[in-house]
Amino acid sequence: MKETEKNPLHQKYRPKTFDEIAGSENQRTVKPLKTLLKDGNVHTFLLVGPSGCGKTTIARLIKDALGCSNSDFKELNGGNDRGIGSIREIIYEEGFFPRDGDVKVILIDECHRLTPDSMEALLKVIEEPAPGTYFIFATTNPEKLLVTFKNRCTPFRVSPLNREEMRILLNGIIEKEDAHLTPRIVGAIITMAEGSPRQALVLLELVINLEDERSMLDALEGGEEEPAALKAVIQSLLFDKNWNAVVEYFTNPDPNPEKIRRAILTGLANILLSETAADTTKEQAARITSIFSQPTLFGVGNSSLVHACWKVIHDTK
Repeated sequence: MKETEKNPLHQKYRPKTFDEIAGSENQRTVKPLKTLLKDGNVHTFLLVGPSGCGKTTIARLIKDALGCSNSDFKELNGGNDRGIGSIREIIYEEGFFPRDGDVKVILIDECHRLTPDSMEALLKVIEEPAPGTYFIFATTNPEKLLVTFKNRCTPFRVSPLNREEMRILLNGIIEKEDAHLTPRIVGAIITMAEGSPRQALVLLELVINLEDERSMLDALEGGEEEPAALKAVIQSLLFDKNWNAVVEYFTNPDPNPEKIRRAILTGLANILLSETAADTTKEQAARITSIFSQPTLFGVGNSSLVHACWKVIHDTK
């Protein structure tokens, strides 16, 4: 059914077919997936990738490709339904025939948050599901899954978009919406979205109806001026390599490390988009951006940010 104009952009432009999935890496994933769905031999799928990159969308497309009705599609979150009781209920229901058709699909998102006992309990049913029953598991953290659990699933990687792929996606939607955004705003959205199409469209929704670039930048940055101490950190990373500025800032940092990281990335993006910055400065900004854009570095709070700053200032690999 066609999405209504009232829907937010990330819903309105959710892919309706496998061919609409953005990203060359994801299309390489989709190709064997479509073949396996046509053959009908795979009953347990494992979708792996960062948050917001389309795992749930692909799961729903798998459901549609299998001919599963909405009434026979069960969706759970491993964080909320992680206990053995919830899993035993799934196992019990798995033995029943579908209500409406020949296929039932069970999707468990964030499956790495299931307890070890829950994963153990699922081993038998995912290895030999009942006829017409399919399982789809999605995770941002596959290393936390039991090896025995992973070995019973067919894995598919869902990748973040690169900058050019994200630019094509955003510009296409901006054109469809008959909106006008400057390259600087599009670049800022790309940087802040970090490869996530969903996050990019949420950010685009935030600014698409604003009138001028300054208002859009304020909305993207939360309307807050960077603290002087954080500006000193960015200055140090780019130019004077002053470790004391890092020490001074992180002695009493903002309690939200992700906010710090995004502020640093936004500052670097502004350098890259500047018409007056020297090429050598832009090269340095691009190098630093690559260090602060690695999601795996930023799971343990401010300590990971300090480590990233150390890498930049001391040019460690």
